[in-house]
Amino acid sequence: MHRAGAANRATYGAAVEAKTLADLKIEKGAVEGERRTVEADLEPVQYLATLLGQADEVVLRWFILVWRCSLSRPRCCCCWRRRRED
Repeated sequence: MHRAGAANRATYGAAVEAKTLADLKIEKGAVEGERRTVEADLEPVQYLATLLGQADEVVLRWFILVWRCSLSRPRCCCCWRRRRED
């Protein structure tokens, strides 16, 4: 009778370990998918960094700066005066 209880505990422990392993594999798949998505989003920046011979982070910072400046409204003197008159 004592051996049957030990066998049940071992079976239960194996089932818990198998579930944990399955959960980790699912989580790994999700992380891998997210990593591939991020890499695909950064491919143009990585290409530009390779072309310029700079680090990815430096090119990304410049890319964001140029992008932001291109989206901001012009504030030259003629546009400023026209906006103030309205």
